[in-house]
Amino acid sequence: MAYRTSTVLFPGIGLVLLLATLSGCTSITTTRSDGRQITRSIDQFKGYIESVFRRQNQATLNTGQLLDEDISESTALELESAEHRMLDACGALNQVARKKMNRNKPGILLELKVRNTIGECDHATEQLEQLIEELESSATDSLLGPD
Repeated sequence: MAYRTSTVLFPGIGLVLLLATLSGCTSITTTRSDGRQITRSIDQFKGYIESVFRRQNQATLNTGQLLDEDISESTALELESAEHRMLDACGALNQVARKKMNRNKPGILLELKVRNTIGECDHATEQLEQLIEELESSATDSLLGPD
């Protein structure tokens, strides 16, 4: 699958990737909070970062929509807790995005932090996506009623 990269949103990540290339690296490896390692070529890694960013934004939107619906307090707390874990894990990624939107440079240390935390962000996003899917599925099942 080809990834489309955007040098508008994350152009500074190019410096991190350039340094990796100059040091002889042809791929970048990061570790998710579940221990799974993700290894990508430099171009794929840029696409991976963009993909995680888009997914966590969509998960935040979906969370807001679910919280606006009539759900139990315990379900709302579970959803909010999962969203907070994701936002904490994706903090560096979101800082870079905010700086880029404000036309500021994030700096090499923040970009390295994104590289080191993107796996955790991906895993936390995946957990929230799964919870949202379960909640949406159970809501659909309750609307359909018993067979």
